Amino acid sequence: MNDSFKDLGLGNSSFEYGQRLINKNGSFNVKKKGRPWLRPYDAYNALISMSWIRFLCLVSASYFVVNLIFAFIYVAVGIDQLSVSEGAFMGNLYEAFFFSSQTITTVGYGRVNPVSFWAGVVSSVESLLGLMGFALITGLIYGRFSRPHARILYSENAIIAPYRDINAFMFRIANKRSSELIEVQVKVVYTYFDHQQKKRVYENLKLERNKVDFLAMSWTIVHPLDEDSPLFKVTKETFEQQNGEFLVLIKGFDDSFSQEVYARSSYKNDEIVWGRKFKMAYGSHKKGMVALWMNLIHDSEEVPLN
Repeated sequence: MNDSFKDLGLGNSSFEYGQRLINKNGSFNVKKKGRPWLRPYDAYNALISMSWIRFLCLVSASYFVVNLIFAFIYVAVGIDQLSVSEGAFMGNLYEAFFFSSQTITTVGYGRVNPVSFWAGVVSSVESLLGLMGFALITGLIYGRFSRPHARILYSENAIIAPYRDINAFMFRIANKRSSELIEVQVKVVYTYFDHQQKKRVYENLKLERNKVDFLAMSWTIVHPLDEDSPLFKVTKETFEQQNGEFLVLIKGFDDSFSQEVYARSSYKNDEIVWGRKFKMAYGSHKKGMVALWMNLIHDSEEVPLN
């Protein structure tokens, strides 16, 4: 099958002219609609993929709400059933809330304790829920830390730069983590919406090299704009008219996770700079080491094109 008819699973007509397929953070520009509001099968993925701030806020809010619910239950059973003298409602709720927080965490300071059958039943149920809840939270935190995913730094812009006696499409990547990525492979696909055919076209781009054994340094990924390229003799104006997108798919083996990891990103037409070349981002360091300056990955300088 011709590469132009491969859709990568994104469809030939679902994305229209100018619409971005893959966002800079690697997420697909797809919103799934028509699903039920309650999706327990999505809970785990949502909890390990949401931001740390949202996760911690959700855990804190859940902890507060659960303790508040049990506090109302203890007040309904009777605050005097917790070896506490009955007083005003807010004072009773205050005592019940902090007794609940001690029970659910199995701390149990001992100042307040259940002295009746029903208060003992409620505190026993709460202790069981607390043990299961904290075990679940511990598992989620471990899952968030141990979840294998690549942390790839992409140059802010792709460039059209001189390459040998022709020009080439280039961008630069580096591994953000201190761990080592080995057997790293990259695939670049150029896609645009063809108005004549009224469908989206996908072109696999041949790279100077599509694999490196180690990603210890930065890697400039190069697609030569030669006669074999679907972008041969393309001009800046052509890019602007097509308003295409370069889809970047990366996979490698992370020795920290001992698993394959994946990363995605893309470059739109307005993120491509013509007549530039990347500046050197590494140099010598003390004790015979090489320094890679991550903040220089994006830097380029103006040069004439071939």
